[in-house]
Amino acid sequence: MAVKKVKFTLQQMEFVKHLFSPDIMFNATEAYRRAYPKAKGGHNRLANQLMSSNVIKQEIVKKRAELSRKTGFTIERAQEMYEEDRDFASTVNQAGARVSATTGICRLYGLDKDAGGGEKTIIIIGPKISPVLPKPIISEEIENGINRSG
Repeated sequence: MAVKKVKFTLQQMEFVKHLFSPDIMFNATEAYRRAYPKAKGGHNRLANQLMSSNVIKQEIVKKRAELSRKTGFTIERAQEMYEEDRDFASTVNQAGARVSATTGICRLYGLDKDAGGGEKTIIIIGPKISPVLPKPIISEEIENGINRSG
């Protein structure tokens, strides 16, 4: 059975180009809005579908490799920088900065909880419910603490 070759469309190319633009900073939803300006809605869902596409994943890998060659900046160099920051944080007794550097190293390799292992964070925003105010006390006996029931 022949392998079906999937085409990489011009809009998908625009999507990848926008992903790497400095003003978007790899925000897939915003990249989708710019690459598909006539889309009426569902940007987040559709951007997620594109990011799951093998064609898009391959283009992202190519683009990252190209940028690494041009800039000389690689994941290994980023890890070295994080390790330097982590060591410095240890010398100045800054535990929070040390944890941040460790988290950064983990994110480089997809080891953080947000790395997309099928996990999705859902934030439920419900209607604003005003607090129920207590009814005012009318009886003087209850106000004074007198209880006639026993």
